[in-house]
Amino acid sequence: MYRDITVLLVEDDTLIARAMDLKLSAKHFRVLRAPDKITAIDLIDKADIMVLDLSLPNGDGRDLLRQWVRQFDVGPSMVITGYSVTDDEVPEAWSIMRKPFKIDRLVEIVEKYAIVVRGMRCCKEVRVLKKRMNLMWIAIAALGGIELIGPIAKFIITQF
Repeated sequence: MYRDITVLLVEDDTLIARAMDLKLSAKHFRVLRAPDKITAIDLIDKADIMVLDLSLPNGDGRDLLRQWVRQFDVGPSMVITGYSVTDDEVPEAWSIMRKPFKIDRLVEIVEKYAIVVRGMRCCKEVRVLKKRMNLMWIAIAALGGIELIGPIAKFIITQF
């Protein structure tokens, strides 16, 4: 169902990470796990959605979240934390879940983010197609317009 969506789990607690991985994998998400900030940085460009623990052994997750936003502009992200954190403290996060949390609820949210990711991909594809069409019309105009290209195209089509 979600084989085309990759989730980056940045969590240093092995039990929590494993439980999230199992639940997301059961929904057919591709899951990448990073126990720390350095590993996450290596994997960040391979992910569509990031689930991030703010307290990491080798750095603050907020820095990683800022890098995620710089790289993807509007990439979906969820912060999980054992501390009391407000939306104002991590405005880059799409949502915040406080530990302990229900993993099924986390999966529901990630599924909604997957729909957003697919929509973003579709918009990119439409922009690329529009750009190609514009270039095609520019090329036709440069080659003498439709009056010249039309008969040539008709000839080529009738040959096959």
